[in-house]
Amino acid sequence: MIARNIPFIGVLFILLAAVLICGCTHQPAAPVQTPVATTAPTPGMPNPASVYCEEIGGRVEIMKNPDGSEYGMCTFPNGTSCEEWALFRGEGCKPGSTVGMPNPASVYCEEIGGRVEIMKNPDGSEYGMCTFPNGTSCEEWALFRGEGCKPGSTVGMPNPASVYCEGIGGSVEIMKNPDGSEYGMCTFPNGTSCEEWALFRGEGCKA
Repeated sequence: MIARNIPFIGVLFILLAAVLICGCTHQPAAPVQTPVATTAPTPGMPNPASVYCEEIGGRVEIMKNPDGSEYGMCTFPNGTSCEEWALFRGEGCKPGSTVGMPNPASVYCEEIGGRVEIMKNPDGSEYGMCTFPNGTSCEEWALFRGEGCKPGSTVGMPNPASVYCEGIGGSVEIMKNPDGSEYGMCTFPNGTSCEEWALFRGEGCKA
């Protein structure tokens, strides 16, 4: 009887072993990958054109185009209004500004005793030169930004800040910034030294 059941017991043993092996070789679930968090840009950061507008005394007004898109106008106390990005790039008052309003560089030129002359580049584009009674002539936007007489000015003519410094008894010293750009310091006999453009604009001795 026992000998007759041996094959049956053997079959049961094989089936049980197969079940155990299947259970032991079950593949674990793949680990869930957590996405890496990215830092979103800080909302509300002003654009550099708006910052520049406020730094030079203007006020930014957000306007809307017919299609619903927005743009910023930089308006000054004297009523001059310019598209903020054109102003930031030194292009003057581009389309979008109040019709007929002069650009602030021209206004500034006239306020400090200069006369604006509109010149033409070889490609037909225009730029303004600010010319003073003593003959000094500077590109109006470079003058407005306090950068001195940039390309476009009369070759060899001193900038008005240097002329003013020497006219009030100072001597101009050309200094260099770490990036290689130059600026002028107006030094007086008593040792006082001021950045020439800040002195010229009546802002005192700036850093």
